[in-house]
Amino acid sequence: MQALSDAFPLPYINLTLESVAGQEMYSFMDGFSGYNQVSVAERDREKTAFINEWGAFAYLVMPFGLKNAPSTFQRVVTTAFKEYLNDFMQTYLDNFTIYGSRTDHLGHLRKCLEKCRRFSISLNPDKSVFGVSSGVAFDLLHNALVSSPILAVPDWNKPLHVHTDASTFAIGAVLAQPGEGDRDHPITYISKKLIPVEQNYTAMERETLAIVRAASRFTTLPDSWEDKFSDEPSVVRTPGTRPVSPGRKHIFQDSDKYKDTCDNCKRVGPLEQYRRPPLKVLEITGPFKKWGLDFVDPINPTASNSHRYLLVATDYVTKWVEAASLPDYTTRSIAEFLYSYILARYGCTEELISDQGSHFVNQAIKCMVDEFFIFHKNSTTYYPRGNGQAESTNKILITMLHKVVDEHKRNWHFKLPSVLCFYKIAFKTHLGYPPYYLTFGVQSRLPLESNSTTPVDNSTNPGDRIQAFLRLKSPGRMPRTTSFAINSSNSVGIRTIVQKCSIKLAT
Repeated sequence: MQALSDAFPLPYINLTLESVAGQEMYSFMDGFSGYNQVSVAERDREKTAFINEWGAFAYLVMPFGLKNAPSTFQRVVTTAFKEYLNDFMQTYLDNFTIYGSRTDHLGHLRKCLEKCRRFSISLNPDKSVFGVSSGVAFDLLHNALVSSPILAVPDWNKPLHVHTDASTFAIGAVLAQPGEGDRDHPITYISKKLIPVEQNYTAMERETLAIVRAASRFTTLPDSWEDKFSDEPSVVRTPGTRPVSPGRKHIFQDSDKYKDTCDNCKRVGPLEQYRRPPLKVLEITGPFKKWGLDFVDPINPTASNSHRYLLVATDYVTKWVEAASLPDYTTRSIAEFLYSYILARYGCTEELISDQGSHFVNQAIKCMVDEFFIFHKNSTTYYPRGNGQAESTNKILITMLHKVVDEHKRNWHFKLPSVLCFYKIAFKTHLGYPPYYLTFGVQSRLPLESNSTTPVDNSTNPGDRIQAFLRLKSPGRMPRTTSFAINSSNSVGIRTIVQKCSIKLAT
């Protein structure tokens, strides 16, 4: 059931200021604990009930945050001081102003204090000022608005006080220490604008949020500190200890425990940083012994030959890349790519890394890798960074294709061989060589070099260059000798196995 709105009006602040202007003397009184001075009727207490880990509770006094709390409190003070309003007194919620001539001011003040005693309205002496002349009041207000306090250097021999406050749109906190005249001297400030979700919190929740924010920002606080909550009379202020209050005991520990067991918090909250195991260095056994395989799918727009997908394979040692455009990502297309672009060119690889897509993880691909004695390793589900080498290559190739395609962008399959060529002959900073040089041991000859009189230095033995590179990547370990060519007997054996797998694929 929706609560009905209380139509009792709040004073119009501009008219209130005009009515008190130009007087000789003023007294400003602030109500202590605000709305909590109004008791909740016994029949209505169950409507304020709330539940926490200690059980179900209901308010005995009117709390902050109720829909009609401002109107209700304004009705109380208007009823209490109605015979003085607009004569020598103005009220705005729990702020009372008595004004008038110097000779009559003491009598007016006595009448107002008698009303406060009669209606049990408590005042906050720390926020009340009595008998201020017109000029002094203006000067005090002016100085408070235009002057900023000088921040103090913390004295670790004195207690630290944290003052917090919250409004409907922001929260703030002040870290302070006792100074001259029993007044706290500020050390530093923090503030935060509430996001729309936080603006829907109740007043107590916003106050709690300010405390949590202060505790997280003032990380240098010692174990002993004192917390001062604004407008919260139920808090027990205990110097030298953590704040203790009904319903807020051990608030930080209990908040953490609740967060750890809250399903919604884990679903919509930020990802937590869990302790990760140390990273492991990938073993390097030789060139073309470990390939990363991944799809770039689907590419938009579709190529002019109706191909939509790009299958990319990357060697983990030399960073040599093979890629092909495909009309689909069926198992047969993948098997043909593995044979034509990897096995038939570079021999049987030892390890193949791919994601856990159904086009990579199926019985037909398993049959093929088993026949060639290839260890097929899968990256973590929904975690593409697990196959980082393939993801990095894909990003570079797509960027290069974007730079060379025509305006209609449907000729990307035609530009793919050129892009692969550029990628293979480009210098890789983390390797120190281009993939082409690491593979063949010589520099590639470009068209621009056909008329050059400077010969390309190809004197280095390819095997020595590969061995030196592997020693650089794996100190203290000599890799196995790797053959770069496939002899005829190996080729026959590979074709026989692929044909056998092809028959299984067809069936």
